[in-house]
Amino acid sequence: MARSPRSLDDLKTSLEESMAEALQHHRTDTEPAPDTQPATDVEPAPVAMVPAADANTPTESATAADGLAQTCDATAAEIQATGDAVVQVAHSIAAETQALAELLRKHGGAIAARIEEFNAMSKRVSEKLNSARADVLGAGGTAPSIAPQLEREEKK
Repeated sequence: MARSPRSLDDLKTSLEESMAEALQHHRTDTEPAPDTQPATDVEPAPVAMVPAADANTPTESATAADGLAQTCDATAAEIQATGDAVVQVAHSIAAETQALAELLRKHGGAIAARIEEFNAMSKRVSEKLNSARADVLGAGGTAPSIAPQLEREEKK
């Protein structure tokens, strides 16, 4: 499970890191493998010789077609890399939302339990206060003054 971000900035940083990792991973996958050196005891195969006139004079249409094919291949590779990065970011977002939902469920239940405890405590305090008020009113007939010192000073 992924660590849940504590703020929007953390989420943004997490997404940026996921995208950077995805692009880096894709680049290492698409780079050609380095050429390996043949063993020294193996003789190379004979090479067919092409006449010099054919090798040095490629047609313009073949050159343009090769350039277009290379451009299309490069564009296709970029599209694939972008798609892979988007999928990885989506997976990262899904993991973050699952973690946040789990935290919300956990803390939501705890908050509800505390509210219930507070309501029960408030009810007990209210009952005790009403009981004490009834006892005081029943004993003296009137409720005692909140500021008994002031009343005594006024009577003098």
